[in-house]
Amino acid sequence: MKSTTAEYSVVKKENAFEIHIRKLNFDVSRYFPDFRIHDPITDEVLDRLIVEAGVTEFPILKKEIGKNELVLTAGVFEEKLMNAFIEAFLSSLGKFYEKNETHITRMFGSFVFIKRENGELTRRVP
Repeated sequence: MKSTTAEYSVVKKENAFEIHIRKLNFDVSRYFPDFRIHDPITDEVLDRLIVEAGVTEFPILKKEIGKNELVLTAGVFEEKLMNAFIEAFLSSLGKFYEKNETHITRMFGSFVFIKRENGELTRRVP
């Protein structure tokens, strides 16, 4: 019942909500077959994004980082609180992706990989 085009979907479980949030994946294999970029979302980053969301009225019971999505299981009973958390979390996630943006461009006939990490641009020709 999850839509592949939505940013997130919510599945109600017994005493919790499961929030599925689509990740921004960047596949560079089309341009650089031997070059792999690491997933910027780690457990530490996910914990920080949850804290930055600022909604502490309910616990996050479980966190999963999948290839294409993040799954957060929240022990929440009010839909209003859950929606506030999702909105704040998506805002934090968007800011994280802005700070760690990735681009591929062409320079002098070759593809160039550009990544912003913590505000610093790095250029690489794999």
